Amino acid sequence: MKMQELQPLLDSILEDARKEAEQIRKKGRAEAEKLRSEYKEKAEHLREEIMSRRQRQAAEEKNRRKIQAQMDAGRELLAAKNQLVEEVFQALKKRLAGMKDEDYRQLLRKLILQAVETGEEKLFFSVPDCRWLGEAFLAELNQELERQGRKGALTYGEAAADLSGGFILQQGKIIQNFSLENLVEMKRDDLLPEIGRRLFTDANNES
Repeated sequence: MKMQELQPLLDSILEDARKEAEQIRKKGRAEAEKLRSEYKEKAEHLREEIMSRRQRQAAEEKNRRKIQAQMDAGRELLAAKNQLVEEVFQALKKRLAGMKDEDYRQLLRKLILQAVETGEEKLFFSVPDCRWLGEAFLAELNQELERQGRKGALTYGEAAADLSGGFILQQGKIIQNFSLENLVEMKRDDLLPEIGRRLFTDANNES
C-alpha cells in the first residue's frame, strides 16, 4: 500500500491531534519551568540554613532529587506521546473502516491491482463487501489487468466472516492479509516518523 492512499486520511487525523500534542508540549515546558523555580528557591534556603559541612551533602541530595524528578517528568511525557500516537493509529483504522462506498471501492481497486502478481489469484472479502461489490467489481479488475497486458483471471473465494474490511489474496498456498487493520500495521514503521514529526515538532523544531 502506497503512502498516497493513506495520506489524506492521515492529514485529517493529524490535524485533529495537533491541539492535543501542543497541550502535551506546553505541559512539559510548564512542568520543567516549575521544577526549575522550585529548586532554585530551595537552593537559596539551603545556602542560608545549613552549615558548610552539610551544605555539600544537601546540594548532592538536591541534585539527585532534581535528576529523578526530571526523569519522572520525561517518562510521563513519553507515555503521553506514545498514547497520542497510538490514538492516531486507532483513528486511522476507524477512518478507513468508515470510508464512503465509492472511496472505499477505489481504495480496494488500487490495492488489489498493486498486490496481484499472476492475475489468477483468489480474492476473499467480508460478507457485507461481497454483497455490495458483486461480480461487476471482479469483472472490472480482470478487465483492467488485461488492459495492462496481464492475465485477468481473478476469482472470488468464500466470504470471510472474521474479516471486517479490506481483503485476503490467495495464490496457491500463499495467503496475503490485506485487511484494513493489517494494512495500517504493515505501514506503522513507515508512518511513525511522519506522525512524530507532524505532532511533536513545532516551528522551532522543538520536540
